Amino acid sequence: SAKIVGGINDEEGLQAMVVAIDGSTDRPDGSTYHITWSLDRKRGRKAVQSNDVIAKRGWRPLDNPVPIRIIPARF
Repeated sequence: SAKIVGGINDEEGLQAMVVAIDGSTDRPDGSTYHITWSLDRKRGRKAVQSNDVIAKRGWRPLDNPVPIRIIPARF
């Protein structure tokens, strides 16, 4: 099962939602499961920067996690 459990808005053109999969937000590589929700390409932002922002700034939990349906994939 998967749920959106929190998020981060760095106020510099990047927003990401943190996802828990089977109760954990921790990916095997040590980063955090997330969905890049919004980014400002005019400011040079890239989706790959979401992990750095989450690692440096942390994230804020939601009061009520939102269940989502996910499909396993590799990019």
